[in-house]
Amino acid sequence: MEISPKISLLIAHYNSGVYFEKAFESLLRQSELAWEAIIVDDASTDGSLDLVKSLIKEDPRFKLFENKTNLETASTLKKAIELSSAPLFARLDPDDTLEPHALEKSIRAHEKYQKVGLVYSNHLVCDENLKIKWVHQAKPVDDLTSENSFLYDNEISQFASFKRAFYDRTSGVDTFNKRAEDVDMYLKMCEVAPVFHLNETLYNYRIRPGSRRQFDNADRAKFWYWVALIKMAERRNLNIEDFFVKHCARRSELQAYIDREARLRKIVNGNIFFKSALSVGQKLRLFDFKKYLDN
Repeated sequence: MEISPKISLLIAHYNSGVYFEKAFESLLRQSELAWEAIIVDDASTDGSLDLVKSLIKEDPRFKLFENKTNLETASTLKKAIELSSAPLFARLDPDDTLEPHALEKSIRAHEKYQKVGLVYSNHLVCDENLKIKWVHQAKPVDDLTSENSFLYDNEISQFASFKRAFYDRTSGVDTFNKRAEDVDMYLKMCEVAPVFHLNETLYNYRIRPGSRRQFDNADRAKFWYWVALIKMAERRNLNIEDFFVKHCARRSELQAYIDREARLRKIVNGNIFFKSALSVGQKLRLFDFKKYLDN
């Protein structure tokens, strides 16, 4: 007998090649069995759709749909939400994976906190081969209007699951936003209901060559990130010009300073002679470079 799904996994698939197989396997390993996976292929051109079809053909929990033309990520995700049937939904990118208890723990949190619209966890940042690079520790967001709650540092990120009843109170996915549609949705959900940080590491976020998570693509994503923030300010009747100057422009200057600090620290700690000289200089109080030296 087919079990009604408690949660729908949304997979916007496009040219994911062999990466999808790991995402597929991580779903099969879930301790929670009552799920469905809504896969929408966005007119892939690399032949990976055939691999997807061969993997999912024996499991009715996977439902595959195909866009006739490439609609890009936001429109594809919106379509996936409309095609899903469970009271909860969450996004799984086709090149990422879930930890075995991800669905079970997320569902339990939603059941425990009925007034919460969004549950999110911590995640592992991995290289192309899913080798762990670092752990991203998410942060609780209690008040969207506070100085530290504008989602600048990925306070809300993977793995995020939504109650459909609260999602329906928002305007939904912004298909205009090309690279930060997830942040736009997090902000909207914060406006209609409390959100809950599930302090567990449930998601493996893969960074692969050529993805939109890399280098110039990441810089472009910042632009769309700001678009989402400014639209949030507009919805909340905040002064958009003041908001941008206070939270966006100054943040950009701070990030440039942080980047310069990181580059100098890398240079110092990668050069034994330079590091020794700075240590001597520090002891003689000639200059204060102690902050650049690893302890």
